[in-house]
Amino acid sequence: MNSDNQLSKQRYFNMALWAILHLALIVAVVIAYPWKIDKSLYSMLPISESNTEIQTAESELSLRSASHLMIFVGDSNFSTAEASANEIGQLLLESKQIEFATWKIDSSSYEEVSNYLFENRFALQDPAILKMKDSARANYFLNQSLAHVYGSFAIADLKHLHEDPYLLAQNVEDRLVLKNPLLSGNLTLRNGMFTVEDSGKTYIFVNAEMASNVSDFASDDHVIAALENKIDLLKKAHPNLSVMRSGVPFHSYASSKKAQKEVAWISCISTVVVFALLLIVFRSAVPIIAILSSILIAILAATGATLAAFHEIHIFTFVFGTSVIGVSIDYALHHFADKNAQVKSILLGFMTTELSYVALMIVDFPVLRQMAFFSMIGLLSALLSVLLVFPKVSEKMKTRKKFSLKFPQLILAGYSKLERIPKIPRYLIFAVLIAALIPGFSKMNVRTDIRALYQVSKDLGESEMRVAKWMNTGISPTYFIVTGNSQEEVLEKEELLAEKLKAAEKDSLLKSFLAYSQFVPSEKRRAQMDSVLRHTLPLRYKKLCKALKIRPQKNPAALFGGISENQELPMQFKNLKEMLWIGEINGKFYSAVMPLHLSEEFNAENFEDTENGIFAVNKMKTINSALTELSVSALALVAFAYFAVFFILSFVYTWRDSLRIVRAPILACLFTLSMLGYLEIPVNFFAITGLILVLGIGIDYSLFFKDSADHSDSTAFAVLLSTLTTLFSFGTLSLSSFVPVSVLGLTVLLGISACFLLSPFTRN
Repeated sequence: MNSDNQLSKQRYFNMALWAILHLALIVAVVIAYPWKIDKSLYSMLPISESNTEIQTAESELSLRSASHLMIFVGDSNFSTAEASANEIGQLLLESKQIEFATWKIDSSSYEEVSNYLFENRFALQDPAILKMKDSARANYFLNQSLAHVYGSFAIADLKHLHEDPYLLAQNVEDRLVLKNPLLSGNLTLRNGMFTVEDSGKTYIFVNAEMASNVSDFASDDHVIAALENKIDLLKKAHPNLSVMRSGVPFHSYASSKKAQKEVAWISCISTVVVFALLLIVFRSAVPIIAILSSILIAILAATGATLAAFHEIHIFTFVFGTSVIGVSIDYALHHFADKNAQVKSILLGFMTTELSYVALMIVDFPVLRQMAFFSMIGLLSALLSVLLVFPKVSEKMKTRKKFSLKFPQLILAGYSKLERIPKIPRYLIFAVLIAALIPGFSKMNVRTDIRALYQVSKDLGESEMRVAKWMNTGISPTYFIVTGNSQEEVLEKEELLAEKLKAAEKDSLLKSFLAYSQFVPSEKRRAQMDSVLRHTLPLRYKKLCKALKIRPQKNPAALFGGISENQELPMQFKNLKEMLWIGEINGKFYSAVMPLHLSEEFNAENFEDTENGIFAVNKMKTINSALTELSVSALALVAFAYFAVFFILSFVYTWRDSLRIVRAPILACLFTLSMLGYLEIPVNFFAITGLILVLGIGIDYSLFFKDSADHSDSTAFAVLLSTLTTLFSFGTLSLSSFVPVSVLGLTVLLGISACFLLSPFTRN
């Protein structure tokens, strides 16, 4: 009786200890406030540039480009298109999630651009004139002015003719606005709106920028959701209406919405199946409630610890954190299903799984470290629940349910027959099976292509192609980042790079380029232009006045030069500045230069000068390289984790037994890698994440069988139950069309299945 009281007291103490530890975590979370949930898909990407000086600048530029929206609203009836564009523009303008939205250009906007070009007409002349001789330069400006006034398609604004007889402001407008693909493209102006004609419809351009704090993930209150609803209503009212969309936010919203929907129904189905399976097996809701509660508490504990440690948690951490469910449910099932569940095996399984997560924390990838930390804490919480709380739960149950063990006994009998095969035939069979894996290894490709991870929808893909055709910007994934200690230094370096790119234009390596210094020249360039124009423009001034039939001014010095101060760009150039001028970061200044319509022969590395702060960047290429390098590193760490597990187990068991324990997950991983090769699926970051789960979950199966001794039938039953729940929880994810989720699910499906088939051979 005393022993029963002592045991009861011990269990109450264990539960109190469990409660104190979890309450302490809650206090830590409160102290760590404020914290946030990171929902940005871009922050999932590893740093894609080896030079740390421009990493932050590159990330800032990527975030800006990821917030730009372009919408074209078209109809064969222009009035319908205009009214629909007004409704869409007004919706965006009123949304707090939109930084700005424009679709109309009023007279004040024209005035603002015109004034800017006029005030900066001297500084913004074509830099090519600096290399001309005086007479050639003078003739150039004379002929340009006469062409603007008397040319066949003369459209020059002559209101400043007496102040600007050479029409220098018109030169600037021609060069920087009318011939600029980013500002014009194939668009024309109609009723104060940019439009394009295509397939008998007139499309009106609506331009918008999302606020920086808006999530990439789909939700009912997302502005993209409101926009889609508005478009649907407009199309119902006007069946002939067409709306084309372009921009990263549309893709992020569409992919996350589809992924959430798929994962939701897949998870719902798998949860129902698992719940039904547990109900059939246990014939009681008590162990089911205990298991589900422990998993929920483990996830909450992991979330709290992550917030306390990192002050933020990435939304994808929750996806990776499902490994907590997969591993912790095994501990719980063995407690309830295996009457002789070994605490020793559970603890060893916990240690080896935690070791695999520790290996991931070595990788230089902050989000991956956060994912590993989340899983470590969640698994620790689940273990404490099994060891400290579940014994009391079992005590409340009058007796443990007795399960039919006939099926596990039949399975084990089959394994016993296999084990009685003589060594030489057994080794031959093993050699044949290993040989069958070799062709898969030869096809294995450890590579991550971020483009292959997302399949664009047909409608959105068509929209992107048509918008690209209309805008005709020719923006390439290759660009340059320029850095300096001041804005002036960056502008001067940009101008040197621009000279090289201008020469490349003549060699047909590119058609044009965009640089902030084209619109806001450096002080040095302003001074050069002022000096040249003051000397050159007077040479043909009287001849020009005679040709234009205007009276020469008595003191025309002010007409030939003037250094104006750098001014803020007009609102119509806001997109341009956002795209090109990165600004000050940690005391240094950065900008981007975008080459357009590159030929196959263009090599950006020939134009970079890293010693002088000019860096060539290919965002897609460097992200893929970084992800591939990360995958290789993670794969190497998985191998190291297996070795470390074997090393630790060798202190508990003999080295032969330790080798038998790790044999099942190792062979399972090799089988999975070979199958990925056969299926021609790249072994990317998500596949390697699945391999880590295979190690964490599969090693437990081997440990349970190793210590099963004379109760291997109940152990086999528990392992079978664990395998089924894992396959239903993870394997069904392979059905998703969202590639990262599908690859993760398929890897776990293959690996865990192989672990289950191989783990019984661990028995003594």
